[in-house]
Amino acid sequence: CTLHRRTVESWQGLKIAGEPCVWCGGAMCTTDSSSLCEAFDYLMSGEGMAFSAFTAKAVYKVATCSKGGTKLPSAYGYECLKSEPRGCSDIRDAQTCLSSKDGRRGGPIGALEVQDQPCVWCGGGLCHSRGNTLCEPFDYAMNGEGTAFALFHAKVVYRLAACRGGQPTAATLANFTDFVPGYVPTLPPLELPKIELPALPPMPAREPWWIPPRPTEANMSCLRYRKGGCSEIREMGLCLSSRDGSGTASVKGLKVHGEACVWCGGGLCRSNSSSVCEPFDFLMHGEGVGFGLFYAPASFTVAGCQA
Repeated sequence: CTLHRRTVESWQGLKIAGEPCVWCGGAMCTTDSSSLCEAFDYLMSGEGMAFSAFTAKAVYKVATCSKGGTKLPSAYGYECLKSEPRGCSDIRDAQTCLSSKDGRRGGPIGALEVQDQPCVWCGGGLCHSRGNTLCEPFDYAMNGEGTAFALFHAKVVYRLAACRGGQPTAATLANFTDFVPGYVPTLPPLELPKIELPALPPMPAREPWWIPPRPTEANMSCLRYRKGGCSEIREMGLCLSSRDGSGTASVKGLKVHGEACVWCGGGLCRSNSSSVCEPFDFLMHGEGVGFGLFYAPASFTVAGCQA
């Protein structure tokens, strides 16, 4: 806004053409419009005629050809800085920002220089009110307030990329500094000492005191073969009237097909499974072989025919 002149002739006697633009500090210029920038005569003389009130009297800035502002310190060298082709504004960390200069090829932004400007780190926070950048070229960051953006947020915490002894070094306008707000150094990966733990002895197998005699064929003659196997049954009555009719003959030497089903009292039969009904031989002799633990040694019931 503050780098341009308006081209419309006039409006209700208020000059517009040739008038320098007025930047209203990033807020609305008047009560009757959402514009943030207006022609000088229109804005200065239009209150009560073209609009109700000029609301930016305390913050406005008139376009001018004099640049002024903060100068890049000539006491520092900048030859060691690496050119960043995507520009300072693309950088998101302090170390890269403070070792770079803006490598974008093109003209200035208005009167603000960009190309080859040392980068400025904004202390880990947003540089200005116009975007979410953390790093900007020097002239744009230091002198852009009121022209390129409304507010420069990092006036107290910014750091400038410069060179000392041929190495990138953070600086203020007055001197080099070791303190960089918002700088988080990259730490090497933490190496933990390797600790060899002794192998645990195997858990002693418990004596299978719970095993009853296997039902005879005569005592299983009334039981119906369940095609899906005992382990698919979820009801007590169905479990205690069935024997395993699955296509699995055995598991790790433990009989499955044809075995009477065993009801585990309504709870889980064994570890690593949600079954509440299992084939007799697999369940009675499977602890430590087919599975870890048998959960129902005191509450199971074996299916069989009543005499």
